[in-house]
Amino acid sequence: MSNKSTSNVFSQVTAHFIDALKTGAPPWRKPWSHSSLAPGFPVNAGTERRYTGINITILWAAAFARGYELDRWLTFRQAAKIGARIRKGEKGTTVVLFKNIKIDRQAEPDTEDENQSDYAYKIARAFTVFNVEQCSGLPDRIANGPHPDFNLEHNWESNRKADDLIKFSGARVRHSGRAASYLPASDVICMPPKAAFTSTGGYYSTLMHELTHWTGHKTRLNRTGIVDSHPYKSAGYAFEELVAEIGSAFLCADYRIAGETRHESYVLSWVKLLEDDPKAIFTSSAQAWKARNYLMNKVAN
Repeated sequence: MSNKSTSNVFSQVTAHFIDALKTGAPPWRKPWSHSSLAPGFPVNAGTERRYTGINITILWAAAFARGYELDRWLTFRQAAKIGARIRKGEKGTTVVLFKNIKIDRQAEPDTEDENQSDYAYKIARAFTVFNVEQCSGLPDRIANGPHPDFNLEHNWESNRKADDLIKFSGARVRHSGRAASYLPASDVICMPPKAAFTSTGGYYSTLMHELTHWTGHKTRLNRTGIVDSHPYKSAGYAFEELVAEIGSAFLCADYRIAGETRHESYVLSWVKLLEDDPKAIFTSSAQAWKARNYLMNKVAN
């Protein structure tokens, strides 16, 4: 793969990852899949075929950097074919197509190996795809893909004691969403269905994160990060997310769960928070421990 166009493809992809790393935004993933019950690989929305190899990482990085909720992608031609369109001003993501090229050696009499009639080599070609969130007019089956059956069994082992914590806490948990969140106004924790998670740690660390948020409600610990309104990425918002992350780690340690507690989308906000306030790690840990104790007392009683 020494031709100029192949070199350009590799340079473009490499530059994308260098930029991501320099800004502290590596392409990490959530521990659940939006578009299917299988692990969260990006798929072509027109064919439901998974992307493979380097294209997985390229599309993960693009989805993370741009905040896309769905790992579903289309080419311009695919979108046009079904009567949809790419919204004005949207920029596509470059992925790589590897093709095997077969050369007939008999047509090349000067080749070194006269005993082999032909040979193959790979070439890389770039093409552009767009996330379904960049498109207008997509049918639901293309935009959202197959809807998971929320009643399907998950393929990982449940933690009975952690389940008891959720039960005795009294928290209302709704397993019917595409994202994990705590909604203070309705006092409900929303979670993707259990079958959408790929591991015990992924499910419980996510749920414990949201459960820590839940403790901050005005009728419980009355924590400012939940009771007061804080804009996204503000210091107050970052502080509450740090409390929830540490609280999740505490609870996972209590139940010996190998929690996937790293939420890299908040890392930059946390770095700034700690740089601006050296005491923030102490106060957030104290608040997280208070939340942990509140929940553990629910089980004890």
